[in-house]
This record gives sequence, structure tokens and C-alpha cells, in this order.
Amino acid sequence: CVGGEEPQQPMERPDQEPADDQEPADDQEPADDQEPADDQEPADDQEPAHKRA
Repeated sequence: CVGGEEPQQPMERPDQEPADDQEPADDQEPADDQEPADDQEPADDQEPAHKRA
């Protein structure tokens, strides 16, 4: 049984190395989401052109 347990240990090592998951660099760079410039420019909505007519 010892021989079968040895190959199982090295298999757990890759699972314990979630380096890719611990590198949420892309998630920490929500620059595009933090740029609500289009939302802050409701010029078209603030243009009561229809009300003026």
C-alpha cells in the first residue's frame, strides 16, 4: 500500500500550488469599470430638447 500512497502525494502538490488563482491581477485592474465617463456624461438625457418643442 505504501507504493500506492507515494504517487498520491506528488499529485496533491500541484493542487496546493494555486499560484494562478492567487494572482488576481486582472481582477485588481478594473480600470475600465472605474471609468464611468460615459455614464457621467448624460448630456443627451439632460437635453430637454423634446420638452422645448
